[in-house]
Amino acid sequence: MPVSFCAHDAAYDFFRDRLSNQIVLHNGTLSEIRFAPALHRAFMTVWDQKPSLILSAGYERPETLGALLAGKLRGAKVFVMFDSQADDSVRSRLKERVKALYLKLFDGYVYAGPRNAEYLRKLGTKPGRETDGYDCVDNERFAVAATQQRQMGRSLHERPYLVCVARMIEKKNHARLLYAFQAYLERVRADSTTDSERNTPWDLVLVGDGELSAGLRALSRQLGLDGSVRFVGEVSQLEQVAQWYAFAAGLILPSHKSEQWGLVVNEAMACGLPVLVSSQCGCSESLVRDGVNGRVFDGNSAQEIADAIYWLWAVSPNETNRAAMSRASVEIAQTFSPQVFAQKVHSLYMQVVRHPLHAVARKKV
Repeated sequence: MPVSFCAHDAAYDFFRDRLSNQIVLHNGTLSEIRFAPALHRAFMTVWDQKPSLILSAGYERPETLGALLAGKLRGAKVFVMFDSQADDSVRSRLKERVKALYLKLFDGYVYAGPRNAEYLRKLGTKPGRETDGYDCVDNERFAVAATQQRQMGRSLHERPYLVCVARMIEKKNHARLLYAFQAYLERVRADSTTDSERNTPWDLVLVGDGELSAGLRALSRQLGLDGSVRFVGEVSQLEQVAQWYAFAAGLILPSHKSEQWGLVVNEAMACGLPVLVSSQCGCSESLVRDGVNGRVFDGNSAQEIADAIYWLWAVSPNETNRAAMSRASVEIAQTFSPQVFAQKVHSLYMQVVRHPLHAVARKKV
C-alpha cells in the first residue's frame, strides 16, 4: 500500500496523482509538516496496516523514523531506498557518524547505482543485504506515449531539436548549457567540411520552469540565441513530456552538482532517445554507454558540453547510427524498470527473511 507524507508539493508534480488505495499522512504541503505529528502519523499508519515489508524513500524524514519504529515493533522488514552520494552535498563528520548508526537499523538497502553503493559502504553497511534498481520509471508508458505521438506526426517544434527537461534551478546548469550551445552553433556554422544540409544546426528546447527562468531567458537573448533556443515552461503531464521526447534528436542533462540520479534520462531512453549526460549525474555510469547510446561529459566544462552536442549532431544523420543508439537506449532502460525493481526487492526480502541479521550475528559469536 503506497503512503505519501503530504498531499502536494510545488516542486514535484507526482504528488497530484493518487492511487485509489494511497494513504496521505498530511493533507497540506511539504512546508507545513511538523516533526512530531508526522512521526506519530507514520507510526500509527504502519502499526494499523501490519505490513511484512516497508520500503522507505530515503532516511532523513520523521515519517521514516516513525515507520521504522512501528515496523520493528510489528516484526516487519524495513528497507531504505537510497540514492545519496558521498559528494552530493557538504558532509559533517558528526552527522555522518549519526547517519551510519541510524542506517544500521534497517534490514536492507535498495540503492540506485554504483556511487550510492559506494556511499553505503563508506557509511559502514555490509554487502549482501542490498540490491540496486531504485531509480526507475514506467518505461512502457513513456514508450507507448512517444510511439503514439510519432504515429500522429504531431511535432511541437518545426525544426530538429535537442531537448533538455529539467527544473530551472542552479544545479541543473542551464546557464552553462546556453554558453555551450552558442559554441556548438558557431562550430556547426563554421564547419565547411559538410554540405549545406548537414550544416543546419539543431535548436535547443528547454522544458521546465523555476526560479532562474527569467534570468535564463535574458541570457539567451544576450547570447543571440532567440532564434535557436525555445523556452517551453512547465510541462506536468506525462503524455505532454513524451510528445517532446518523441520528436527530439536527443536529450541533454547538464547538471553540475547534487544530481543523485536524473530520472528524465530514464524517460528519454524509454522513448528511444540517445542521451548526453554529465558525469555529475548519478545515472551516467548505469545508463550511458559512451559512444553507444550517448556521451558523458563534465558538467563544469562548457567546452565538453558543446563537444558532446556536436558529436551527437555529427553522427545523427546516419540512419544506421540513429537506429542503433535508439535500440541501445531502450535495451538499457529496460534493465531499470518497475518490474525489475519489484523482482530485486522480492529477492532481497526473501534473502533477509531466510538469513536474519541477528541469526548471522549469533553464528559469528
